[in-house]
Formats: sequence, structure tokens, C-alpha cells
Amino acid sequence: MKTGFIGLGAMGFAMAGNLHKAGLLSVIWNRSSGKARAFEAATGVKAAATIAELASDCECVVTCVSADDDVLAVADALAGSLAAGTLVIDCSTVSATTAKAAAFVPQVAGVIPHGVDTERFTPAADRQAAWDRLGYGGRHGIGIVGRIRPEKGTDLFVDALLRVLPKRPDFTAVIIGRAMPADAEFQRRLRQRVESAGLTERFIFAGEVPPQAMPSLMQSLSLLVAPARYEGYGMTPLEAMASGVAVVASETGVYPEIIRNDVGRLVPIGDACALSEAIIGITGSADDLHHMGLAARRLAESRLSLRHESAGYAAIMQQMWENPSFRYSGMAVPNLHY
Repeated sequence: MKTGFIGLGAMGFAMAGNLHKAGLLSVIWNRSSGKARAFEAATGVKAAATIAELASDCECVVTCVSADDDVLAVADALAGSLAAGTLVIDCSTVSATTAKAAAFVPQVAGVIPHGVDTERFTPAADRQAAWDRLGYGGRHGIGIVGRIRPEKGTDLFVDALLRVLPKRPDFTAVIIGRAMPADAEFQRRLRQRVESAGLTERFIFAGEVPPQAMPSLMQSLSLLVAPARYEGYGMTPLEAMASGVAVVASETGVYPEIIRNDVGRLVPIGDACALSEAIIGITGSADDLHHMGLAARRLAESRLSLRHESAGYAAIMQQMWENPSFRYSGMAVPNLHY
């Protein structure tokens, strides 16, 4: 099957590479042509100048782009270029309400959640020892992972922890991620609020952590907080769950579908008071946190692993290839939700 790939971002580049290694990849396209040309030079896979050029030469098109608007733009470009019978697989990290991304086919074959590497992210053999090795102080860590910016809710995390930490003297807050230059003033104000509250020693601004160091840092935490105001999907809670860590998250992205009361708590988007109350409630008992972490690990292994994702894609691709009704017909399709 001649396969084309659209989107050579952090995930897409590796996915395209795997398709190439399997001998399935014929052509690629990326919005930034430099990355596409580099891939072409490294692999010999043709870099198409346009999406239409890619679509004209494929039996299957795989898309993996990073934002809702980008998915819609790709959908529009493909819609007028696909031949009847072309199989389209969208792996983009976008909100579930981007229905037009599913309009390539007359019906949606299924929904496969992104998986977490449960062999790379694992529970610590001794969480207390793992935490102590970091030297951050206290007995337990409450962390947030991601760029320091309003969209990720870093300010909500700080507001909530300013209320939580005086009531939980054994806990330390850890902010894992960096601020881009445009958000430097935002970060400065957060630090100022922490300093004004007299809690500087109990807030750790850890900065950006190398990918290879994330598993050991994640498994040292007792609780991960993901208070984003918007999230297309959201991988860090999955990584925490695979690491045996309970999660408190806002009602965005995939979180409402995976965060149950036995693994953590959900809170309304943008509500720092609800966030602090949820954290206070969940941190009252170390045993409860431990058991939530165990349940989170079980859920990650049973439903949210890379192995589960891979098996799901294989099953759906086989289903779609064998059933002509799932293939692109060139007809206009009503909005679909997936």
C-alpha cells in the first residue's frame, strides 16, 4: 500500500520513520518544508511540494498535526485531492470537537486514545527514596508539567498550592517546564506571588527537564496536577498514571474520559478554588494517594498503553481496509464527532 504522511512534528516524525522502516512510506508533506527536505535526505522518501501532490500518489494518507486549525486546513486541502477509495487515518492531537477531521470517511470506524509507554514510565520501587534523591525538601511532591503559560494553568496551580501548602506541611510544589520569552513576565509574577506568601522554599521551579529524566522525576511525585484551560489531548496525566501517580485535572482534553474517582479528581476549567479543594481532599491520607496510584497504573496498563493503542490502530485499519463503506467516496459528509 502506498502511504503518505502529513505532519513531521515531535510525534509525527517518529511515526513517519517507523512507516519508512516498515517499507510502507512513499511520500511526506510538512508545513515547514525544511523538515520535510531533511527527512527526504535522510530516508530517500519523496517530499511533496503540496498536500494535493501527496494525495494524488497514495492509497493511504496518515495525518499527525498539532492543532485544531491545522487539522481543518489539512482536511480542506485533502478533500479536493483524494481519489475514491483512499484510506485516511488521522492521528492528530486535537480536541474531540474537531469533527471535520473525521469527514474524510462516510463514518467513523472508532476512537483510539493515544497511548503511554508503560515500560518507560513505571512506578518507583520506593517513592519516598525517589523523592528524597531530588533534594527538593518535604516528604511528598505535587507537580505540574508543561510550559509555564496561562493556557497550561500554571497560575491556577500556584494559586491552588498557595492555599494547599500551609495545610499540608509535608508537601512541596514542583513546577516542571520553562517559560518562553513571551511568558517571562507571567513567570515573574508567579514567582513574586510565591515570595509574597513566604513559601519560596516550598515551590520548586525546576525548569525544563530532559526527556530521559522525566520518568524518574514523574515517579517521585505523589500527585500530578493538570489544570490546563485548554488541552487538545494531554499526555502528562497518562505518564503520571503509568508511573503510579494520582492525578487532579481540569475538565478538558481527554481527562474527563480517563480520570475516575479511584485514580484522582476532575475540577472545572479555570477554578482555582475547586482545584485547591480537590488537592486538599486527595492529599489527606498517604494511603489513599498510594491506592489511587496503584489504580492509575492498572488503568494505564489495561487501557492507555502504547500496546493498546497499536493494537487498536491495527484492528481499525484492517476493518476499514476490508469494508469499502469506510473509504473516502468524494462525497460531502455531515459533521461527525469522535
